[in-house]
Amino acid sequence: MDERGSWQVGHEGRERPLSEVVEQLHLDGAFAEAREVSIQDQPARQFVAETIVVLHRPARTHRVDPQTGRARHVNLAGAPLSLRLIVSEVRDPDTGELLARWLLLCNLPPEVDAATVALWDYWRWRIESYHKLLKGAGQQAECWQQETASALARRLLVAAMAAVIAWQLARDPRPEAAEMRAVLIRLSGRQMKRGAGRRGFTEPALMAGLGVLFPMLHLLETHDLNDLRRLAEATLPGLTRGPRRPV
Repeated sequence: MDERGSWQVGHEGRERPLSEVVEQLHLDGAFAEAREVSIQDQPARQFVAETIVVLHRPARTHRVDPQTGRARHVNLAGAPLSLRLIVSEVRDPDTGELLARWLLLCNLPPEVDAATVALWDYWRWRIESYHKLLKGAGQQAECWQQETASALARRLLVAAMAAVIAWQLARDPRPEAAEMRAVLIRLSGRQMKRGAGRRGFTEPALMAGLGVLFPMLHLLETHDLNDLRRLAEATLPGLTRGPRRPV
């Protein structure tokens, strides 16, 4: 359930949490199948329902006092706001199990049907998963320290190219791609949590592996592998185990 499920809204003449509104939509048989979608690269079906809700509670601001550093909250009353609540559910095509749910509040005119709004939001989340590779789970773009727009643009271009490579590799069905994904996971040094699901990898881990693979390939273009082993055995005792056959 989306965290907004606890929000209190006006619905059919009384105040109730959004989670209860969703339950009522199920009881009313309001959900209709919209389309086939994909979640974590697995096929699924999207179901959509719609109703009208009213936001009537005051807005609550969050400001930090620059002198004390403490947060200040102020309630701002306003006119009730009538909105469309569109509930998008992604279900397993075989078992009907609920895989994901999104609660969408919008003021689009009725001419834009609920299934279209749900499709737009589905596309938005696919774009957000790409942005995730550029930000906290991949290239950490929000921590960059470039001081000029041109420097930031150049780094963003390189990071975007790397993100596209990881995105494409994650969706490549060929056996060679699966083997390369396994190699990148080993190079990344990351252990896959249960959240990786049946895929056995995550895009951020592939990005981390690429960050090791590229300089490694460049190193092997300028250094002989046997020389690297010799240097490691001479300067880093215990790093290698036993004699290696020449390559």
